[in-house]
Amino acid sequence: MQENTDLHIGLAIRQHLEKQGTSIAWLARQVNCDRGSLWRQLHNAHIYPELLLKISTVLQTDFFALYSTYLSFHKTHIVMPKQQQMMPKQQQEIACKSNK
Repeated sequence: MQENTDLHIGLAIRQHLEKQGTSIAWLARQVNCDRGSLWRQLHNAHIYPELLLKISTVLQTDFFALYSTYLSFHKTHIVMPKQQQMMPKQQQEIACKSNK
């Protein structure tokens, strides 16, 4: 999987914390996470969804929206699997052929 260099969710969260004057140590306590572990997570481009949900809730900010915005902006570059590119009728025809 190619790493997305345009969207760095950890950096976005760190910038948000800085704007609020909030420390990583404070956030770590709020999300019940070791400060060092959280610090490492926030220096990664990607964060586990469960942790991102906790962070979004504590900071009252929808960080998932960053992914949605990224997808909307780059939708012409998203390659869907062949099966999802087919029209529903084509999918039905294939399903019928495989059941015979």
